[in-house]
Amino acid sequence: MAAQTPVSGCPRHKGMGFVCVCKSCEDELICMDCVTESHNGHKMGKLTDYVADQKREIQQYVDKLSKTDIPKIKEDIREQETSGGGYQKVINDIKRQGKQMKDNIDNAIELLVKMCTELEKLNKSVSEKNKTALTKHLREDLEPKLDRCQQVLTSGTTVDVTTLAREIRNTSFDPPSPRRLQTVEFKPGTISTELLERMLGKVLVDGEDQSYKPIPTPVVLSEFTTSFPYTICRTCLTGDEAWLSYWDDESVYRVDIKGSVKETIKCKVKVSSISVSPTTGRVWFCVQDDRSIREITTGGDVVTRFNVNNTPGSLCITSDDMVVVGMDGGIQLYTTDGRAVSAGAGRPCRQVAVSPSSHGV
Repeated sequence: MAAQTPVSGCPRHKGMGFVCVCKSCEDELICMDCVTESHNGHKMGKLTDYVADQKREIQQYVDKLSKTDIPKIKEDIREQETSGGGYQKVINDIKRQGKQMKDNIDNAIELLVKMCTELEKLNKSVSEKNKTALTKHLREDLEPKLDRCQQVLTSGTTVDVTTLAREIRNTSFDPPSPRRLQTVEFKPGTISTELLERMLGKVLVDGEDQSYKPIPTPVVLSEFTTSFPYTICRTCLTGDEAWLSYWDDESVYRVDIKGSVKETIKCKVKVSSISVSPTTGRVWFCVQDDRSIREITTGGDVVTRFNVNNTPGSLCITSDDMVVVGMDGGIQLYTTDGRAVSAGAGRPCRQVAVSPSSHGV
């Protein structure tokens, strides 16, 4: 082994310096006494080569820290200071979308007000013309004739009386017909929170819509057996009662939590599907035979609210009193008086629905 300059510091042999490394003992630094005492026969390595290798390894680490790790951390710190996770941009986008909606509403309001203002001006013009024509007829025709009649009756001769009576019989007076004034009223539309939320948009968290949460595992509150078949169950506002119906039956049943029938409504038509209004607690149902949508009033009377174009299979009454009807070929949203509501592309559902059932509404 070539002679090497010792490096001081052997902890076992005071005053002895390191001269090599022991490869057999994980590159342990050793002095000459260590070689003969505890490392005899082990594989040795040059201390200078080992130190050079360690310096290269340290230099690589220094390069990694200075060129990669530290610049990246500094960049991350700057992003945290400036971006804030992008929430400010999202907030600004939400406000911008909301302002656009408000502007559209203001424009719609302005249009309706302008239309009413123009109609009011037109009616005033027509009213003035009617007033002028009627006043002229009153002063130039009717009042002079009244004065002449009174004069003849008071002091007229026999000739005057007979002549005036003949004139009255042979003369027809057609008073001017006033032009009809247009009447105006305002019928408010149904304010749909669901449609407003759909127009405003959604906040995506990590690219996912957080509005839709997984349905938790249901908890069985009670179990019971009925004396009649049923396929659909809708709970009432109180939560301790339910309405049951069967797709081929003409009755719906109100039962308590133990299954006891509290009320039976004879509908006289086959009930396809039922839904309970979250706001009124009244039962709605659809009929396939005549494509009607009906409501059971508080007194138990069945009232047909409107008819749909296709055969209805199911329906749902939303919290804002909209009627969602599942029909052959799709799903349509209606107001309670039967006016179809457009909800944009895809309408109420975003997937294609061919034959919606009560499980899909």
